[in-house]
Amino acid sequence: MELSVQSGHFAYFRIEVVPNEAPPLFDIRLFEVLDAEIAPGWVARQNDGVLTLGPSSWGVSGFWEAYLDRQDWAIRDYLYERNKLME
Repeated sequence: MELSVQSGHFAYFRIEVVPNEAPPLFDIRLFEVLDAEIAPGWVARQNDGVLTLGPSSWGVSGFWEAYLDRQDWAIRDYLYERNKLME
């Protein structure tokens, strides 16, 4: 559901495994990409040496912290983007 790459490190996919739990990061070497198309509405962001490709609303400063703190706005944005990806 998101791609994260840090200079000098491996790249990671963020994938939801257990509903209603924070989606962990997995080393992309564990996967084979079958479709290289980037989802509509995804954007590239660069912050502190980390390049992330994912839904624009997830790139808001403090989004993942708010999600982990179960703040309503972050949960709502997460579920909205996740559901769009699953269509």
